[in-house]
Amino acid sequence: METPVIFETHAHYDDEAFAQDRENLLASMQEHGIGYIVNACASIESLKDTEELMEQYPFVYGAFGIHPDDAEKMTEETLEEIRQLSRLPKAVAIGEIGLDYYWHKEEHEHEIQKKMFLAQMEIAREEKLPFMVHSRDAAKDTLDLVKDCMKGGMYGGIIHCFSYGKEMAREYLDMGLYLGIGGVVTFKNAKKLKEVARMNAEGKDVISLGIGSPDMPPSEQTIETLCNNAHDPNGHGYQPYVGIPELRKGFADWYKRWYGVELNPATEIQPLIGSKEGILHVTLAFVNPGEQVLVPNPGYPTYTSLSKILGAEVVNYNLKEEDGWMPDFDELEKMDLSRVKLMWTNYPNMPTGANATPELYKRLVEFARRKNIVIVNDNPYSFILNDKPISILSVPGAKECCIEFNSMSKSHNMPGWRIGMLASNAEFVQWILKVKSNIDSGMFRAMQLAAAKALEADSTWYEGNNVNYRNRRHLAGEIMKTLGCTYDEKQVGMFLWGKIPASCADVEELTEKVLQEARVFITPGFIFGSNGARYIRISLCCKDAKLAEALERIKSIMK
Repeated sequence: METPVIFETHAHYDDEAFAQDRENLLASMQEHGIGYIVNACASIESLKDTEELMEQYPFVYGAFGIHPDDAEKMTEETLEEIRQLSRLPKAVAIGEIGLDYYWHKEEHEHEIQKKMFLAQMEIAREEKLPFMVHSRDAAKDTLDLVKDCMKGGMYGGIIHCFSYGKEMAREYLDMGLYLGIGGVVTFKNAKKLKEVARMNAEGKDVISLGIGSPDMPPSEQTIETLCNNAHDPNGHGYQPYVGIPELRKGFADWYKRWYGVELNPATEIQPLIGSKEGILHVTLAFVNPGEQVLVPNPGYPTYTSLSKILGAEVVNYNLKEEDGWMPDFDELEKMDLSRVKLMWTNYPNMPTGANATPELYKRLVEFARRKNIVIVNDNPYSFILNDKPISILSVPGAKECCIEFNSMSKSHNMPGWRIGMLASNAEFVQWILKVKSNIDSGMFRAMQLAAAKALEADSTWYEGNNVNYRNRRHLAGEIMKTLGCTYDEKQVGMFLWGKIPASCADVEELTEKVLQEARVFITPGFIFGSNGARYIRISLCCKDAKLAEALERIKSIMK
């Protein structure tokens, strides 16, 4: 039987990220089964670079076009260059072209993008080549323009990194086009994080205050338990889908001790490989394609991205500062919720730091039962700078209509371990297990035993973490004040959320100034949704000395 050959249909090996090992990497492709590569241009500079790769490597082919990020740099000469390159024997498509309104929000920018998109689509028609379309936050305009182009006769194409809904997917498929679905499960700040990595590679020493990955270790007992059990010759096989009894009991005892919630460890708890896995499993178990989910704005981007990938329609509900970043139930009552199956909530809230109250949880449970909606409450931050951890499952009747996620990433400094859990009624847990058992085979036994040990930590463990976070919170507050931002002192969790001053035109103006002049990366709030458009978020997962240095750098540019 012949070994199958892999076609890599969309690559960017001309990118500077491959500068150090491009030659070795490409030389190894064929021996690893990758027979052909299509290198897609993005920038004006990449046109020549892609041509050179085609000449150097017989298995590399080219797609020629300019990404919408560079649309304003294009001229008639650029279009003519694309036209000439498209006539090369190994030119196979026009791309990567399209529209991107996420980073380019002004109407005049949109008009330039549309003009250059149509001009490049015309080249595809003239040269009888397929097209590669990039579309981000420009769903309707992209679809309308592609429809118009297809009326004049085109030669096929692909909507790269498709992340819109089922109905729009059908329209593209009905036109005979393909959908690319890889790469859409990403944070919206990925572009900036790549820029930070590039700047650090250039020796610019950027201090990142972006990601919430705890920099402190788990307890010594946790690590010792892992090491001791890793030596067990009988502990390396497949583990039960439901998790080992020791871990389920550990989670049940933890919930009883800290939240006052009784859970049956055998039937009401499901260990997870982190909360992201849970988002996937719950959506698959409860939502059919075309049905709706309620997602907070602002909120964790993965609620949106995974819902879209799985064919669900995302309906945003507002969280606003004037409401304490809590749902507006009057607004929810006016919405058509007939197709809504899930409602995602997250308290203590990320990114805003708002804490839940027993009253909020009672109201959510009442709302869920009356509307026949399942509430999924994501609760990983309740031990960070929070004196009174609470669970939605403490509300009587909550198990009937609620699922709660929890995680050891934040509470126990174990983000790389990927250990979390969900809790609900036995029937819901079984539905989710049916999905999960077809996707993974459980976690390493030694890790589960170590996690169970970590859950035994007493109050001094959590307080030790919080001593560090309090000091960092003070430094983050000083950064906010230096930038002229205001914030709520009652926030909890491992981030500080602040509102930018009225003197700033927009949040990107501020974060770009800080990044380029002070070499400090701060997360702009718009990546979490439109209601975060005038806010920034600072992570507390940064050593005190680095936070203090970031403060001094920012002070130096704000004089």
